[in-house]
Amino acid sequence: MSLDLEYGSLLKRISALESTTVSGVPGTSIEQRFTSLHDRVDIVGNNVLDRIDKRTKDLDKKIQTRAEQLEKRIDARTDLLHEKVFLLSKDTENGFDRVNRDMASVELRIGKVNERIDGLESVMDEKFAKVDKRFEKVDKDIAELKTGVGELKTGFGELKSMLISLGAKAPES
Repeated sequence: MSLDLEYGSLLKRISALESTTVSGVPGTSIEQRFTSLHDRVDIVGNNVLDRIDKRTKDLDKKIQTRAEQLEKRIDARTDLLHEKVFLLSKDTENGFDRVNRDMASVELRIGKVNERIDGLESVMDEKFAKVDKRFEKVDKDIAELKTGVGELKTGFGELKSMLISLGAKAPES
């Protein structure tokens, strides 16, 4: 029981203490002061949280705005690059078309040159055929001349023999 008495006495003292003036605030108990302090801390904490939320929302808006601006710039640059690549591919395609046309033109010119060369070859073949015929005729004429000269030599030899047999003398050289 002595414990109960002490406990009861302790409670009376605490209540008396709580109801008395503490640190210059008359008529305010420790409980009221702690409650008031907690209320002020809650108010300050809520104000800090509200400011953090406001700043976070502001930052989110700014980040979102910047992200949208950046995305627009990236899209614009991407579109510009796509356009440049498209134009470059068109230029390349046009260049290849031009090269193909030039190659076709060169092939056509080479074909015409080949036709001219073929025509010249046939003309040259005809001329060489005529020259060959003339050479054959010349060869035939020369052969006939040789035969005729041979016959003349034989005839002169016989004539000389006849003249010598008749007593003719050869002139002295």
